[in-house]
Amino acid sequence: MRYLCLDVGDKRTGAAVGDDETGIVSPVGMVESALDGPLIDRLILVVDEHGPDELVIGLPLNMDARTGRRPGASPLSRSSWPSASCCRFTSRTSG
Repeated sequence: MRYLCLDVGDKRTGAAVGDDETGIVSPVGMVESALDGPLIDRLILVVDEHGPDELVIGLPLNMDARTGRRPGASPLSRSSWPSASCCRFTSRTSG
């Protein structure tokens, strides 16, 4: 399965692709938030370019598991990606 991972930030959103067969994740670039047009429109282009089976969207949690300051600010709600399988992930406890 091929994954596209998005880490949404105030100024830029990082993107990486991963593959569960190889176990390799590689960065594929960043999308600047300050450019003209909605961020979601530019991220749809990234999704179309990489054709993932699933999206992994970073969830802003603090180390104590409380929600970070941006949880409601993300343009990446589930309704934005009606045809994709989505999950949310926090890196606070990952490798």
